[in-house]
Amino acid sequence: MRWPAKGTSLEARSRSIKIQHPSYRANDANVVVLPLLGTIAAGTGVVADENIEAMLPVPTELVRNIRDAFLLRVRGDSMRDEGILPRDLVIIKPQETARERDLVAVLLGDEATVKRISFKKDDIVLHPSNPDYEPIVAKREDARIIGKVIGLLRDYDGVAW
Repeated sequence: MRWPAKGTSLEARSRSIKIQHPSYRANDANVVVLPLLGTIAAGTGVVADENIEAMLPVPTELVRNIRDAFLLRVRGDSMRDEGILPRDLVIIKPQETARERDLVAVLLGDEATVKRISFKKDDIVLHPSNPDYEPIVAKREDARIIGKVIGLLRDYDGVAW
């Protein structure tokens, strides 16, 4: 926080507070700012909404040199045994393909979910990591991979980002 100069009257002090974290600056080479594009289900699908909710600083080590990476907020607990919990932010590398057992963000119609993927002849199977949920089987033409999960951010205070 920045405080007014010593001797400044209370009336001259700003009523707003600006927090400046010492490890983050807009031009910092150790930080990249990614868009938070909405919510993705880790459970049953939720409607995909690609409005930019916020721009958030992320350590470059988590993003590496991946172009156009973005964040999605997790809703649901179907991936809890993978350590992906409600309110977590997953870092997504945009791509339309995946390998067997990749952790991916997938659109099924206009609903999005995050799961481990496997492939059958004409279908894909999206596997949860919580025994309370069943795998989702979909025709390949009905599913669109939007990216691979490459990282995770968590707020331990339980406050939404």
